[in-house]
Amino acid sequence: MMVGLHYRPLWLAIGYALVAATAWGSLTPVPPEWAFALGDKVLHGATYALLTFWFGQIYRGAVAQLLLVVAFSVFGVLLEVGQAYSSAYRHFDLADAGASAAGAILAWGLLRTAIGSALTRLDGWLAERANGRV
Repeated sequence: MMVGLHYRPLWLAIGYALVAATAWGSLTPVPPEWAFALGDKVLHGATYALLTFWFGQIYRGAVAQLLLVVAFSVFGVLLEVGQAYSSAYRHFDLADAGASAAGAILAWGLLRTAIGSALTRLDGWLAERANGRV
């Protein structure tokens, strides 16, 4: 079920830009260096939590949100496979894929809290401002 968002095309465009940035960042030939152990796992978890949370605010139904968790978890695995072929400096890492899936699951839980409707509230607030109802 989709929420009646006033600026849905904008929110979707931002979401697709996040997906594209994730793919680009995952497949660049030389990965970034991390200042602390497991830094890349934290990044994987946070990235996939963001992606799932973002789209989960647009597609509000429980089934749709569960499908997003599955889709982004699969996306994480596919990007890990892509890394195995992208350069000599990258490789498939099952722990990265697991961190990505964990982030998606975390977002699924967050969508069931009060912050799960933050985008809907922002969208309504922006629409009120645009219509002169301040």
